Amino acid sequence: MSDILEDFLEAKLQDEFIRTDEEWVNIYITPLNRIDLTIVSNIADEMDKSELRGYIRNLVFEYLGVDEGSRYSIGFLDTYNTDEADDLLLQKPEYRRKQPITWSEVVSMNNYIRSKISSRNYSVICFYSYKGGVGRTTALLQVAYTLAAQGKNIVLIDFDIEAPSFHLLFKKWIDDPKYGIKYGLVDYLYERMASVDPEEYKIKITDVFTTIKVNETLNGNIYVVPATVKLTNQYIFKLAQLHSNIIFENEYVEEFIDALASRLKFNTVFIDTRTGINQWGAFPLLGFADQIVLVAYPNEENVEGLTNIIELMQKVGLDNYVVAMSKFEDDDKGINIAKEYFDKLKDIKQEFLGIGYMSSADMIGKYPFLDNLEPYKALSDYISESEIVKFNVKFLSKVNVVEILKHIKRCFSNAEDIIKDETLKTDISLLKKGEQEAELTEEGIRKLVMELLDSSIFNEYIDAILESKDIFKCLSNVNGSSGSSGSTQTEDIKEGVNENLPARECVIRQKILDLFWGIRVSPKRYCKPVSFWFYNELKNICESTKVKTSQNNTCTVNKSMVIKILNKALEMEIDKRIKSKEGVKVKGAKSTNFAEIHSDAVNDRLL
Repeated sequence: MSDILEDFLEAKLQDEFIRTDEEWVNIYITPLNRIDLTIVSNIADEMDKSELRGYIRNLVFEYLGVDEGSRYSIGFLDTYNTDEADDLLLQKPEYRRKQPITWSEVVSMNNYIRSKISSRNYSVICFYSYKGGVGRTTALLQVAYTLAAQGKNIVLIDFDIEAPSFHLLFKKWIDDPKYGIKYGLVDYLYERMASVDPEEYKIKITDVFTTIKVNETLNGNIYVVPATVKLTNQYIFKLAQLHSNIIFENEYVEEFIDALASRLKFNTVFIDTRTGINQWGAFPLLGFADQIVLVAYPNEENVEGLTNIIELMQKVGLDNYVVAMSKFEDDDKGINIAKEYFDKLKDIKQEFLGIGYMSSADMIGKYPFLDNLEPYKALSDYISESEIVKFNVKFLSKVNVVEILKHIKRCFSNAEDIIKDETLKTDISLLKKGEQEAELTEEGIRKLVMELLDSSIFNEYIDAILESKDIFKCLSNVNGSSGSSGSTQTEDIKEGVNENLPARECVIRQKILDLFWGIRVSPKRYCKPVSFWFYNELKNICESTKVKTSQNNTCTVNKSMVIKILNKALEMEIDKRIKSKEGVKVKGAKSTNFAEIHSDAVNDRLL
């Protein structure tokens, strides 16, 4: 009936108001019989809104009769003249949706989705499984607790709305007399879908989440948003009225998360999604996610289903997923079986990531499962690393890179003359021609440079930059605060650095490495070529300066050697960037792998 009424109203309104190709009418009738309209028409825009509403209501009565027509209400009514529509970039929808939104339709909207994700100050990670019972929700909970214990603030949203579980898992906090909540996500979304006027909303954003304080010292919290606080007939009724295409097209969930962000400071949102290939699994998974964690048990059924999902995503260029094999026995036999099934997944560009077995008995009434955090460490570390990469990309996109490189270059140039030839911890093998080439690893380079940057001269220089130049001011604002007490993202990035150093110095040192190679921004592309270049430069210095080598043909590395190499790298990078801005082709760009890689991949790093 709604489809026929939509067609009737559209035909009548077009006859009355549409005179040019730039004018159009769009009508949508919700499952609750609310009629929402957008009319781009110079004639309709000049009409009084009350008069226009009355005209549309009379059309409904004309077609359905008064009794049947009284079941329908006029909801959102937006009118624009053609100039306004052009200024607002409004376009007529290509077609009116008559079927629920599908996996393939959501995936086809990927370009639009990606553009919106890039502007967020938080990450959204969806946990998905093709089949139930594989440990998806448990993985989400354990990883969330691990990250919160490290001082992160994590939002958990139960989007497995047809089989919700958070209201039971977090019953202690949801039912708390003082800090508990009375509503869930479905209550919030249903009210937004059913009501036209925001002033009529009774459920506030603060009514649908509860807080778990995991680490008060580091201000690490988990904010839980259950699908419901209790499974009742009323919940089932509301769920039946919610249609995934309405929620998706009207961006209700996106607005919900933004509303959370306006009240809370958090790093990441974890969404627990529906299993299988269905509407409720599809649109949160692909519509909101910065990253997707695909959890699978190692058997044919799971691997076949996951293979289809991955192929579907790959067809439209979605590569923001990681596969975690779960619930296998944590011994050699179990690991080998899990790896065997993992290898059956085609075109997976990641190393094996596993979650060891955790019995159901261990999970009863004990959240968080503190005795079983270790099996989830690899997944927690992977997500933490991804967060650092995202932070780096934003950082590098907001600063004057050439200016920073010049300051760092000045630091190295000054240090080259006065620093002592103090031995670093790494030796390199000097291979003869014809022998297989050796390479420093990414970690080897990192240790060399980090050891170099620990010298007092660089500590003093970093302080001088921060105090006088203020180049890195954006650091405290790139990703917002990690907690309500005001701790910033800079406190989270200390990996591989002396934790006793001030947080800002830790971050600056990490940024210096990122500015050289983008190792943590695009590691797969940079690590091997740059490591090879670095090795060759060290080898050349050792040979040209006749540095003594040991019997096993290794060269002792000292600080002055590393400074010379970093100086050369900076000269090349600064020169390339300046000439690139001037439109001059950089001569000799192919003289080293370092320059070639940087020249090819500037856009990848958003620099």
